[in-house]
Amino acid sequence: MKYCTQGHGQFPDNYMICPTCNTPLASYPTTKFCTHCGNQVDAKAAICTRCGFSFDMTDHTKTSGAMIAIIVFFPLVGLILAAVQWSDKPVAARTYLKAAIISYAVRVLLAIIWYVFLFLLSMGAILADDTVEYSRYGHAALTSLLQGWIH
Repeated sequence: MKYCTQGHGQFPDNYMICPTCNTPLASYPTTKFCTHCGNQVDAKAAICTRCGFSFDMTDHTKTSGAMIAIIVFFPLVGLILAAVQWSDKPVAARTYLKAAIISYAVRVLLAIIWYVFLFLLSMGAILADDTVEYSRYGHAALTSLLQGWIH
């Protein structure tokens, strides 16, 4: 592919000049678009001329493994980091947001599983026959637990 130096697009390799502006075509892209605001800038530009967004992707894609681990245990930290870094480091902010959402979803799922388990355990203890020794102890403990929840 060849590219117009004036930004008119890309053309097949057999083209020598741009059909729109009659300028020689280059074998590399001469322009790119800002991922933050969509402005067309020179391909070698370090920052966007419209919004000042930095094209140095090393700063924008770095996410700390330790930070992700913290977010797994404290999802609110991930939400705060995502909000703070949304305009400066959008890729890292999205990663933090995804980690926080996944962490919250796992917590909710585990809580549901735990309460279903407790419900089934309590129903089994209430309905169980007192002839089994485990049922007697389980029944007494769960009955007092259930009475504490009801009252």
